[in-house]
Amino acid sequence: MACTWTTCICWSPRCPKDLAGIEPAVMPSIRPLPGCTAKSRPAIVESALSKLVTIVLFSIVFFFAAGSVVAELTPPDHPAIGFSDHAGVSVSTSRVRFLRPIEGQGFEHCAPGARVRFNTDSVWIKAHLYFNDLMTREDTYNGVVSILVDGKWHADFDPGAGRGAFYFSPIIRFWSRERRTIEIVLPYGAGVDFVGLSTRADARLQPSEPRPARRIVVFGDSITQGYRASSYRSSWPFILGQSKTAEVVNLGFGSRATHADDGLAVGQFNADQILVALGHNDFRYQSDLATLRARYQELLEHIRSGNRTAAIFAITPLWTSLQRPIPVSRYRTAIADAVAATTDPGITLINGLTLTAHGDESFTDGTHPNDIGSATIAKRLSELLD
Repeated sequence: MACTWTTCICWSPRCPKDLAGIEPAVMPSIRPLPGCTAKSRPAIVESALSKLVTIVLFSIVFFFAAGSVVAELTPPDHPAIGFSDHAGVSVSTSRVRFLRPIEGQGFEHCAPGARVRFNTDSVWIKAHLYFNDLMTREDTYNGVVSILVDGKWHADFDPGAGRGAFYFSPIIRFWSRERRTIEIVLPYGAGVDFVGLSTRADARLQPSEPRPARRIVVFGDSITQGYRASSYRSSWPFILGQSKTAEVVNLGFGSRATHADDGLAVGQFNADQILVALGHNDFRYQSDLATLRARYQELLEHIRSGNRTAAIFAITPLWTSLQRPIPVSRYRTAIADAVAATTDPGITLINGLTLTAHGDESFTDGTHPNDIGSATIAKRLSELLD
């Protein structure tokens, strides 16, 4: 019979959870030790005596640790905190708000993949976030926040509250004190403000290393924004950025069709590569094909007028099960014609049909890729962008 908490005391730092409600101190845990059995303890040891010893030990630890777990509140505009992978940011002493240049349905208040970045040796960090409820599309809501540590995924936090304005403060914990780069990756389907950090009072906070110099801008509709991925880190723009070691600015806007003037906003970014993934909603709305061709060509020309050097990739609509009187294939052709009409050698046409498998294996609703489809799209695009 394995020993219980009344007969085995484990002082391992790998405590499964904080005890006695102390948050988030690293406390000794009381749990079975490997190989510890009831026979390994004298039969005369009473459960009550073990409990008494436990209480005394915890009292001693609480007494000496009390001063070391005091929280230090860091304001959002602290110079050690940086921001990346965003289209725009407003920083004040009370909040950091991310904004995007194209308005509609509140999607300008989403910041898919925007990062809050810093370096610290604190063994625990509490990130203070405010879900501002400025994104008004209930059906596209996704509030999952991801944490990267030293560039690798560490944890996801889902507030699970649905739409509404509320504060959310996920806690990140470590079992050793050492310097780490922390990145808070914001969700694709919610407006979120960063309002500060809490750490141990004796922790050091420093700026993180800069993001890679390479920057990719992705512009499109909900498929680009990340809709239907389980979290932003499962969306194809995030995976693409990780694979190419690049900063990614996500300009995906749900339900967006082709508007020529959007190219003025997209072209303003200093990007090495710009991906344009439009056309599905033009098909869904059954836009006039000649009008789409003209608008798409003008959009590309506006992008080029703002950014003279970026490689531009025009991606035709992905596979879809949706049927309309004018088939999606004709919209792919219209986009291909628009690309050819620009005579710009820096614009490459990518056939969206080739980016992932067709059907339920890769798509959730016949239009939006799931996590599997998103990963395949990112892999294929990574190859094409080389």
